[in-house]
Amino acid sequence: MQQTLRAGIVIGLFLTLAACGFHLRGLDQNGQIRPLAFSTLKIEATEAVDGRLLQQIKQQLVASEAQAQAVLKLSATQFQRITTAKDGDGDVTAELLKLQQPFALIAVASGKAVVQGAAVSYRDRSIDPDALLAAERELASQKTLMRQEVVQQILQRLSEITPQKWQKMSESPALPASQSTTTAQ
Repeated sequence: MQQTLRAGIVIGLFLTLAACGFHLRGLDQNGQIRPLAFSTLKIEATEAVDGRLLQQIKQQLVASEAQAQAVLKLSATQFQRITTAKDGDGDVTAELLKLQQPFALIAVASGKAVVQGAAVSYRDRSIDPDALLAAERELASQKTLMRQEVVQQILQRLSEITPQKWQKMSESPALPASQSTTTAQ
């Protein structure tokens, strides 16, 4: 009797927790990224930013050069291939891929960083030394997926900024000219 009661309680708790829904910050009830707290944006990127990644960001965000409320600064994109396994002949048979895109969102009115960080994507892949052409095609495909993931991470971080936080950060007094940040073109 007690075991049946315990099992019933455990199953009841499990079903209650399984039915409990949650929403990631920055997502609406449909799982879509919420509208951004600012309406105009300028994108500044160094020459070392991956061109395809920058193009994807520009497709997702409508940039406005004039009267921008915010500046999205993108630093150099970092892509690493880390060897994780080799065969008996010394050929690489597995590697870890890492794509990292540092960024900062600056409120133009105050010159303050509202959000800053890095979006990172990892992939682990196996390589057949006898099929290097296929491995290179797979690498190109993996890099495309990683770029998409990094762009989504940046958009997610931008959408987490609440209108209240944006208003607080953008209405703060601007930094003196001697303390303002410089931009790399």
